[in-house]
Amino acid sequence: MAYVHQSRELISRSLYIKCLAVVMIVIILLWAFSMPIYHVLTKMLHSVTYTDQYRGQYHSKGSPVHHIHVSLCDKDSEMSIMWSCLSQPKESLVQYDSSYDYWHHNDKTLAKKSVGKCVNFKEYSPKGLKTVCKAILSELMPGHSYSYNIHLKFDNGHSVDTSIYKFTTLSHSQNFKPNLLVYGDLGTMSKSIHSLIKESKAMFGIKYSAILHIGDIAYDMYAGGGTIGDEFMRMIQPIASRIPYMTVPGDHERFQNFAQYRWQFYIQFNVCMYCTYVLVYSVKTQKCLLLNLATFTHKVITHK
Repeated sequence: MAYVHQSRELISRSLYIKCLAVVMIVIILLWAFSMPIYHVLTKMLHSVTYTDQYRGQYHSKGSPVHHIHVSLCDKDSEMSIMWSCLSQPKESLVQYDSSYDYWHHNDKTLAKKSVGKCVNFKEYSPKGLKTVCKAILSELMPGHSYSYNIHLKFDNGHSVDTSIYKFTTLSHSQNFKPNLLVYGDLGTMSKSIHSLIKESKAMFGIKYSAILHIGDIAYDMYAGGGTIGDEFMRMIQPIASRIPYMTVPGDHERFQNFAQYRWQFYIQFNVCMYCTYVLVYSVKTQKCLLLNLATFTHKVITHK
């Protein structure tokens, strides 16, 4: 009986050790693959959260104009305004003026107008916005603040005017020192984006001359059928609509020949939307030369 009892005890211990070994192996494997699994689950959850919810916001009765962002142009007397909308408008204008009192909303109208050009973005964005528009504001004075809004008219006769936004052109003063905010690797799940927007709102853009987002945008712009990129553009609009938002692609933008990046950002410059692209550009101002170059984009990018 003592022998049988001892055998059972040995078997129990053996099973216990085996179970403990299996548990330890599982823990080690989970630890080893925790980061990839975390990223995959985060993207899946993020996609589910925004694919329907955010898409529903676009179809609501709110403004049909989204993703408004300002950027510097080849000429320092010009500024580019880009935005996205649900459908192709019959008419698109950006109205702007430097004499409009942004704070007190005086009776002066936005006298100057620039006609916008809209194109349909159908590449790899099945659930995102597909109409991208751009207008170039010209004859701008250096170191001046300009108020602007976007006016759209659709085929059904419905017209829309956005809220009035404001930006400041770069100064030509000898004492002017450009103050650039530079960052990369910023996505919709980052906590930094909220503090960035809060700080920008508090300073109202006076602190920064321009923003440089040097790659890895939204994580990732094509995810969720394009809705992740849409959500990121919506989140940065409070700052991008007032401070020139300059970008350069990172490795996360390489999906399908940089399609999302090219349509969201690259057409901000005076180039043909359908011509040969090289993802390199420069902006020359009175005080500095800004050169954006993605070193891994070694071959010409062509829109087909």
